[in-house]
Amino acid sequence: MKDAGTKAVKSLDSNGWKKSGTLIFNLNQGALRKWIAGGEEKVFGINGLFNYAINYKKEKNIWDNYFDIALGFQNATSFKKFRKIDDRIDITSKYGRQLSQKWYYGILFNFNSQALPGFDYSTDPPTKISSFLSPGKILLSPGFDFRPNDKFSLFLSPATVRWVLKRDKDFLNVKKFGVDSAKKVNTEIGAFLTAKYTKALSKWATY
Repeated sequence: MKDAGTKAVKSLDSNGWKKSGTLIFNLNQGALRKWIAGGEEKVFGINGLFNYAINYKKEKNIWDNYFDIALGFQNATSFKKFRKIDDRIDITSKYGRQLSQKWYYGILFNFNSQALPGFDYSTDPPTKISSFLSPGKILLSPGFDFRPNDKFSLFLSPATVRWVLKRDKDFLNVKKFGVDSAKKVNTEIGAFLTAKYTKALSKWATY
């Protein structure tokens, strides 16, 4: 396995802003000299990961933004071409205004999907099972944020709206991802709870 590039994005504090994250680009290759059934004679993979946070805190305002993006492919002797093994787009933005020493009121937004089509390779030919915005999920959540310190956050919303999208025309006439046939979106309403904990383990590692 070869790590072709790992770069930590340095923190930057300027007028209330703080930016941090990691960019990883990885190449890996494997081979079996005496190949047997159940293994692959040759395997080659490539994947990238982008983890980034942009946070703002000044006076009574706080705004947190998180980007989690990944894409990876793998090829092997038995494959006809590269197959996708990882594909993720997850973006969260949360704004809050201080209500008391440890409580904020505000709103949270989340977008979740993937960039490229996904396939089930157990069928011949492979069957498409997903694509960009199929599914796609958009969440809008007003609520209250409990922040006793800079490491922990607990966000609670009594009324949250989530839209589940099915935009790919190949899936339009089937019920999939919780979206009925002939429909492109399903709207859901309910309560929402999420927690976030961050701890610096060293100068170069954060949990």
